[in-house]
Amino acid sequence: MLLQAAGLAQAVLPDSSRDSESPATSAAAAAAAAAAAAAAAAAAAAKQRKRSLPNNHLWIVQLKDAPAVAYSGDLPGLAATMAQPPESAAASVGSDQASTSSSSSSSSVAIGRRPRFAATSSAAVQYASYIAAQSEAAVARALGPSSSAKIRHRYSTVLAGFTVGPLSSSEAHALRKDPNVASVTRDGRGHIKTISTPAFLGLSSPNGAWSKVGGWSKAGEGIIIGMVDTGYWPEGPAFSDLEFPNNSSGRLAFGPPPDKFSGICMAGDDFPASTCNNKVIGCRYFLDGVGGQQRVKELWPTESISCRATDGGSVTHGSHTGSTAAGNYGIVSDNPSYQGSMSGMAPAARLAIYKASWGSDDGGYASDFVAAIEQATKDGVDVINYSMGAAAELSFSTPVETAFRHAAAAGVFVSAACGNTGPGPYTIVDT
Repeated sequence: MLLQAAGLAQAVLPDSSRDSESPATSAAAAAAAAAAAAAAAAAAAAKQRKRSLPNNHLWIVQLKDAPAVAYSGDLPGLAATMAQPPESAAASVGSDQASTSSSSSSSSVAIGRRPRFAATSSAAVQYASYIAAQSEAAVARALGPSSSAKIRHRYSTVLAGFTVGPLSSSEAHALRKDPNVASVTRDGRGHIKTISTPAFLGLSSPNGAWSKVGGWSKAGEGIIIGMVDTGYWPEGPAFSDLEFPNNSSGRLAFGPPPDKFSGICMAGDDFPASTCNNKVIGCRYFLDGVGGQQRVKELWPTESISCRATDGGSVTHGSHTGSTAAGNYGIVSDNPSYQGSMSGMAPAARLAIYKASWGSDDGGYASDFVAAIEQATKDGVDVINYSMGAAAELSFSTPVETAFRHAAAAGVFVSAACGNTGPGPYTIVDT
């Protein structure tokens, strides 16, 4: 965990600033370390459980076209959409969207050296329509009008393609032979990888990362961490937007969400759209890979069809990783086994929740994970934390790995758990 956190913190620091970091740069480093700690803590704490996710008979199709974050404008009539330096990206969406609030100004400095993707630009919208048309054409050519297969997820930002099914093996083979199809992959199952961590990592020491940004109250300020996980427990004090410790004053500790964030708070079971706040600024859930709402309820009757993590359903994994990354500072534990005050690694960071794992720690499907990664990138998060993984990764070109590479090209810092298994060959995942 120490090596992963230290490595990720170094990764967001330019060579010239590693000895003399600016507060904004150190804030980004703290947020990266936060996501690293969340992924590492999840990997260390998880236990192997019985898996009950069925084969969903879906396939993920990657087209030969580039995703929007990497498209350079070589098609007639379609302008380039690839990720650009922040000044260019701001210009492409118009001066009215280029301004940022004071709460996000430090973030723009901290991540200014990274490219940014203008998801709402007219060029990106037009290119998404083009990818959708190419997807429909490939299905029509390969499967014909008599096929019962339907396109489920559509991807255009970090992966150009779609999820389709149900497919027989022969239909999947027919799609592989299409001239505009790069790969066809069976939708795989992924599983989750699971109070003194700030001190353990040295963040709260006199010369630690917190001291370089003005203390814990500035650690992660202006940074948005997207959590691709099992949802969260919104009543937890770690996710409150009220002044800490323990949110007793009733005063807001956070201002409005940064202007750069375009996400929503998706309503669902026991989770009205007003549940999000100025700390957890957005949430969405993804379940087409599982089979939709009815199938989720059949498999896990107590599961909430919402971003809420449910006891007996998606349980506590997402709350664990989210609070490790950016939980509020000074939360007093009410668990007799963990006495004392607790904090996330970047307590001033905001969170955006992307629930793509369902059931009693069973995990989820790659098609839903890719959809979550795509949406988080479009929403404008700075960091994606992913404490999931397949049993083994034998390829660097799986849909999830491809989506992560392109999210990184769009300026998103990706922190992923490397798995719970080992030490044998092929046991490290998400590399």
